[in-house]
Amino acid sequence: MKALFSGELIKDKTLQTFATKHVENLVIPIYQSWYGYGFYISERNGIVNIGHAGGAPGISSRCEYYSEQDVYVIVTSNYNGSANLVANYLGSTVSAIAEK
Repeated sequence: MKALFSGELIKDKTLQTFATKHVENLVIPIYQSWYGYGFYISERNGIVNIGHAGGAPGISSRCEYYSEQDVYVIVTSNYNGSANLVANYLGSTVSAIAEK
């Protein structure tokens, strides 16, 4: 993730295409989410992250980059959906630190 967002793996223009809001996914008062081309872009309580999640029976994963805070959250798990629970908790920690 760090190599990707630092411009080491792909050109900056390509990254911007991947990480630009193209399709609205979910918009509610405290959480907004859009699909880019390869990543989702989410905003929770004013804190933006760019990432992707995945899974199959018995496994789950999620990676996110909080660019304003320069924080990466990467979670892999051997349980269905639990990576999302952990990433959400860690994301709320990033939000709490950013608010201070």
